[in-house]
Amino acid sequence: MELRDLYRKKLDKKSMASCGTYIVDELRKSGETFFELCENLSFPAETIRACLNVFLKNGVAHNLIGKYVLEDGVGDFVVPSGSLPVNRKKYRSVVPAKCNLSLAVVGKGEKLHELDMLFCPFDLVWDEAEFVPDEENSLKIEDFTMQPDFDAERFAAEMKPKVDKLAKKLGVSGAVKIKKGVPVGAGLGGSTACLVAVYYAFKKYADEKGLKFDVSAKYLTSLSSDFPAMALARACRVRGVGEKVEPIEENVQIVFTGFKVADGGSDTAAVYKKFDEKDALLQLEPPATVEDALENPRNDLFAPACKLNKEIKKVYDAMKSQKPNFVIMTGSGSGIIALDYQIV
Repeated sequence: MELRDLYRKKLDKKSMASCGTYIVDELRKSGETFFELCENLSFPAETIRACLNVFLKNGVAHNLIGKYVLEDGVGDFVVPSGSLPVNRKKYRSVVPAKCNLSLAVVGKGEKLHELDMLFCPFDLVWDEAEFVPDEENSLKIEDFTMQPDFDAERFAAEMKPKVDKLAKKLGVSGAVKIKKGVPVGAGLGGSTACLVAVYYAFKKYADEKGLKFDVSAKYLTSLSSDFPAMALARACRVRGVGEKVEPIEENVQIVFTGFKVADGGSDTAAVYKKFDEKDALLQLEPPATVEDALENPRNDLFAPACKLNKEIKKVYDAMKSQKPNFVIMTGSGSGIIALDYQIV
């Protein structure tokens, strides 16, 4: 089967599903990592990733395929050095986007709001990081987000200080390449996924070399409030300013059935500022389990985000009209996610 035809959307849904099944079967039979499979098929990882996204987004396969590719949550994959010089391995990692199944603002601190949220990985899109040690420190962003207004150079300039901070903390240096698949300004952790991917690529190298380092939840939240939860890459309850992360076991099967980023995006700082114009916090008890969240949708930032960008409400209403089991704006917007679920 020609993967390029799938990537160019020239195949029907049945062929897409067959192609996806082939990829997953190859992963199962060979025991190879996702990156090794890409290399053996002579296709770049981003092409096969795009192929997977095509048939997933067309509703012809369960999102567990994506979870199989990322079977260990956050993947620490090491690619054989091949023709690279000695000690010049490429250390790669993959981090999926995140989805807020609920978001309750429960307090207002001096700098950050205190939240009570339920997270789960949104593995239809993800970021990849590639680290080559012992080269001159550099950061390059390759854009696969499909966002027409995404400025890769500006994003790299914003991320560089945080990447340098991580490198110093772990005692590493070298060239970093980020393949950006998670949209920014969508509430999917688009500014955090790449940092977590870089962290795990650095960590793989540091662990191999026996380098000593210590990263606390407080340190990780200094880089991004979503960092500890996204690094866990599994369903979890997140409280405080992001530093309190509790993994949760749920008998719930989730299938993502719809996703769209509203035109105009969403600015997190502006959304919280608009939220603060209210006199009081919502006094309802936040959902404590995934099942609770799915039965009682809640995002306290939805109303202020819609006031700042009316397109968010339009996208939400359009998706709601399709009558999925669950629809919610994730994070501070502007991404709207629909899903079906089953208690198992």
